[in-house]
Amino acid sequence: MTGNKDTNGTSTGLDGVGRSLVSAVKKETGSAGLLTEVYRDTFAPAQRLWGEERRRKAAEKIVSRREAEREANLRQHLSQSQCDKETIDVGTAETDELVFKWLDAAQDINPKDQELSAVWQGLLMEIRAGNSKRNMLMKTISALEADEASVILNYSESESKSISSPRSILIKKDSADFITAKKLELKGLLNRKPFLQTRIGMVASFLLAMLILLYASLFMFDGILLPTIFENQADTSAGRAQLRNLIVLSFIGLSSFTMHPIYSSVRRVAEYETTWLFIEIKALGLTQLKKNSGAPT
Repeated sequence: MTGNKDTNGTSTGLDGVGRSLVSAVKKETGSAGLLTEVYRDTFAPAQRLWGEERRRKAAEKIVSRREAEREANLRQHLSQSQCDKETIDVGTAETDELVFKWLDAAQDINPKDQELSAVWQGLLMEIRAGNSKRNMLMKTISALEADEASVILNYSESESKSISSPRSILIKKDSADFITAKKLELKGLLNRKPFLQTRIGMVASFLLAMLILLYASLFMFDGILLPTIFENQADTSAGRAQLRNLIVLSFIGLSSFTMHPIYSSVRRVAEYETTWLFIEIKALGLTQLKKNSGAPT
């Protein structure tokens, strides 16, 4: 509540009704000082208390509504996980502690965020199953946001046959998911690949090596190939120089034609290596999404 000031410049604590009353009296008497003091001393404390009471009731309503929402969230997560809050079975003391942490944190997860909800519901199943990595999963998933869970569950991985080449995902740099990927990188779920280790980089390296090999081969065997193609013209030094220039120009043109789309792809796309945590969370989240949709797992 904002009050006005009396003739001495001090706050009166008057509300709109009080100021109107004082203005009316002042208009008739030419002075409002005495009435202002009487009104302030008599009614202002009660008005302050009334305002505080209104704020307290509003805060209570907000808290009550929020608690009801959290309880509804938890009931839905437990239902999707085929558990009951009162009868949920726990095992060791460590499992008990993780379940209690899950019960408290899952209340703040909106079921409308399907991917994040599926990850949390899948986490409960892993905790109850005694997954040896459940502590790390709990710590990591507790820090996940809805957009991060969406990237984890919706991006397909290219699974390499080689143990030395882990799974990876490609993300466009001009998309919102690229910002999300950077957050996942900070949380240890993704690692940005150096260019030469990316699929595009390996293709570019291979093509460049082939072009260099072709260029070197033409010069190495110019004594055989060039006379055959250009006959007597290749016997003169001027002819050989002209042919070499032709080879150089051809090499530059072919290189530009080949490397331009690769360069464009590098500018548009970033490749990330997925960590074991990313893979674990993806697996439990997708499994739970299938259960929620009724699809066979």
